[in-house]
Amino acid sequence: MRKHVLIVALAIICPLLAIARGVRVFEMKELIAGAQLVFVGKAISVEPSGITTTMSYPTWDDVTFEWLKVEVEVLGPIKGVWKGETVRTLMLGTRGQGPFVNPPGMVRPKKNQTYLLCLLPTTISNVYASLTAPWDDNQAIFLLDREL
Repeated sequence: MRKHVLIVALAIICPLLAIARGVRVFEMKELIAGAQLVFVGKAISVEPSGITTTMSYPTWDDVTFEWLKVEVEVLGPIKGVWKGETVRTLMLGTRGQGPFVNPPGMVRPKKNQTYLLCLLPTTISNVYASLTAPWDDNQAIFLLDREL
């Protein structure tokens, strides 16, 4: 009897511990083919853009999602850019407090960090965002500097 109670208890508790959300993971070939700009670049500035999103996240109360304005210098062009060019990029960030359960995949950019970026144009002229924005920026913008 005790064994049966334990099994039922585990069957009830385990799903509560396995919090997850669907994330579409692209193969590198798909990312490069689907992006307009692909390059290795270094963040030369990171500032708030003032652009917020009404993206709804049920596990995040009282959190405002804000796009960060990141100027990225092209170090290694792959598609659509030239070495030395500066690309204006928007990356998702947050303002406020909240439980960080199942957050969107954010990059959390910092000045002087190096990234591999797969970008598409936004509705703002000459400004780009992750191919997988807004829910999972980190599926198309990859941090290459792990020490900064």
